[in-house]
Amino acid sequence: MARTTRLILMAVTVLLLLPAVSAHEQKEFTVILLDEGPLPSGVGEGILFEGDYLFFRNHDSRDSARHRVLIDADGDGTFEGVDDIDTGWMDTSCETNETGHKLDEDCQAAALVHLSPETGLLPSNLTMSVQIEYEGALAEHPFYANYALDEHDSVTEPSDQPVPEEHRAAYLRSLIVLSLFGASFILLKLLCSTEEEE
Repeated sequence: MARTTRLILMAVTVLLLLPAVSAHEQKEFTVILLDEGPLPSGVGEGILFEGDYLFFRNHDSRDSARHRVLIDADGDGTFEGVDDIDTGWMDTSCETNETGHKLDEDCQAAALVHLSPETGLLPSNLTMSVQIEYEGALAEHPFYANYALDEHDSVTEPSDQPVPEEHRAAYLRSLIVLSLFGASFILLKLLCSTEEEE
C-alpha cells in the first residue's frame, strides 16, 4: 500500500508542477458587407489572433451591387502592392443550376481571409478598404482588423486578475482533478495508518 501512496503523491506533484496552458481555438469572425459599408466597421484588439479567419459576406440589398476587400498587407499605405491582398469581387448571390452547382465558377458571394504569416499577413493592425461597385459608381469604406500573435500556449503566471470567461471551464476542470487526486491521497494515507494500527 505504501508504493501506491508514493505513486499517487508523485502524480499529484507532477500535476501541480505542470504549467497552466490554454490553446487558442481558431475562429471565423464574420463581417457583413452592406450597401452602407461593412458591419462592424473594424475589429479591435483582443478579438483576433494568429490562425483566425475574417469571413466577408456580401449582404447588400441591391441585387447587382458587388463588394471586394483590399488589404494593405505590407503596410505601405496603398492597396496595389505585390504583397497586398484582393479578395476579388463578391456578388450578392451566384446563379446555380438544378443540382445546386454554380453556373459561373468565378462567382462568389463571400471570401475567407486567413490571418497568418503564411498568407502574408503579419500580426498588426491591418488597414483595409471595402469597395462597393453599383451601377458604374465605385464607393470605398475604410476597414481595419487588429490581430495578435497566439501567445495563449505560453506558461501563465498566477495573478490577482479575474480568470477570463473562456478559460474558466478549463481552470475549473483542473481544480476538480487536482482536488480528486488530493482527496484520494488523503484517503489512502488514512487507510494505510488504519492498517498499521491493526
